[in-house]
Amino acid sequence: MRSFGLIALTALLFASQAEAASVRRFALVVGNNDGGTDVETLRYAHQDARKMAGVLSELGGYRQDDVVALYDSGSQDVWRALDAMQAKLRMLPDDVRTSVLVYYSGHAKMGSLRLGATRLDLRKLRDRIAGLPADVRIGIIDACESGVLTREKGGRRGPSFLFDADDRAPTKGLILISSSSENESSQESDELGGSFFTHYLTSGLRGDADASADQRVTLGEVYRYTYNKTVSVTAHTRSGTQHPTYLYDLEGQGDIVLTELGGGSGLGFPEALAGDYIIFDLVGEQVVAEINKAAGAYRQLALPPGQYAIK
Repeated sequence: MRSFGLIALTALLFASQAEAASVRRFALVVGNNDGGTDVETLRYAHQDARKMAGVLSELGGYRQDDVVALYDSGSQDVWRALDAMQAKLRMLPDDVRTSVLVYYSGHAKMGSLRLGATRLDLRKLRDRIAGLPADVRIGIIDACESGVLTREKGGRRGPSFLFDADDRAPTKGLILISSSSENESSQESDELGGSFFTHYLTSGLRGDADASADQRVTLGEVYRYTYNKTVSVTAHTRSGTQHPTYLYDLEGQGDIVLTELGGGSGLGFPEALAGDYIIFDLVGEQVVAEINKAAGAYRQLALPPGQYAIK
């Protein structure tokens, strides 16, 4: 048996390097295990949504009241939350730059999200996100057949974005990401305690996707990381390979920075270490992150204070 190292993060270990916030950020995070009577109940959609809400709140520069989380809510609850977000956006002064992120984990089938007994048309959701009065609008759907979100307007299946845009620069536009292609399943893992896609998405946002080692994780970095990890791991599963897809319509240039790693507690990996490390939350009893570490470079993961095991 391989041994585990135990650590406790109880203080701020990294000095804050975050710049003063210049963008007002809003997020709607939805998790629903129940897809109706004709599909199997999911086990980890709630946990996936909590992971996403947690990493955005800790590292994304969001105000506490600007991250709204819904669990086991129906489609009307989602529309009402989007109405409330739109109202907040319209109340802001014109010179305030804004970004919105809408995330969903749960069932989808035949072009609709399945929230219990209710249905939410993916195309209508796409159009609603696109119509929000924000400078940068991001939609991320972790569900089976979610490639419908990106299909009609030239969505791409592949590891690379052709852009990097900065939500602190004069960039405007829409980015849509799905966890799978139109006819593929999005898979959960009992070992990870969540979906493959969201596990790698949140792990990447905590630092493993920081390819430039500048303590800022951009949308381009985390998509490439999540795509490559999801494809690599699901290639060996019973359901077969899962391919995330994306679509974007942007003007401007720069990096869309989703998380900054220098503002909270964290775990550092010295230059001499090399290998694949998995970090397990002993209190929450779930895998929270992993990192692939090459020798010769310092790497870090941003984690909330707690007790962890490292394998």
